Amino acid sequence: MNRKAFKQMVKVAKQPNHNGKYFQKLVKEDEKLFENTLNKIQEPVPRKENMNERIDRMVYQYDSPAGMKKPAHMDNPNIIDEENWGQRPKQFSNEDKSSYPSDRDQQQRISSWDAILQSAKGNKEEMKQVRDTLNRAYKSSPDSLDQKELRMIGRDKKPEPVKIDTSGLDRFLRVRDEAQQIINTPTPVPKPRREFGGGLNRDFTNQKLIEGEVLYGPKKD
Repeated sequence: MNRKAFKQMVKVAKQPNHNGKYFQKLVKEDEKLFENTLNKIQEPVPRKENMNERIDRMVYQYDSPAGMKKPAHMDNPNIIDEENWGQRPKQFSNEDKSSYPSDRDQQQRISSWDAILQSAKGNKEEMKQVRDTLNRAYKSSPDSLDQKELRMIGRDKKPEPVKIDTSGLDRFLRVRDEAQQIINTPTPVPKPRREFGGGLNRDFTNQKLIEGEVLYGPKKD
């Protein structure tokens, strides 16, 4: 059903002789669904030029007769020259103008490459061609492939975990814990010993007797 026929159907369905607001709600929902489907179908998808388009292009480019107009398809960014179809974009370089996005060939490769990768999924023949292209690119310039492309040929490398030497930190934490334990452990304070009590004690008396004997000689009975 084309868009015109669909709109006519919607117009008829909205007439008063139908089931009121509920039916109109269903019609609007169907109309929105149909519009979304049409929009998806009408999204431009890059494709390779057909044989007639290729002949017209090559005649125009290499053997253009006087007054020949430029083929209209050459200005369509979604029609890709056969030579550029299935080719990866060149790695950008300031010294290589053919790698600039403004270059027609590079522009076509950029606009079609993602679509080719997407369409190759589930298609063994197309996927084989894509992998062949990626393997050739990997041999010549492995750094030019992104992670998605490397994954498709099994060349992606997961980053290795960074190993950090924590031996110094562990030693510091151990010393700190030991120091903290020492600080938190109370040091016993000895109670002062009382040398002399009240009055004369035995030690004091004996000491004085000894001193007397030294000074005055032994005591005579």
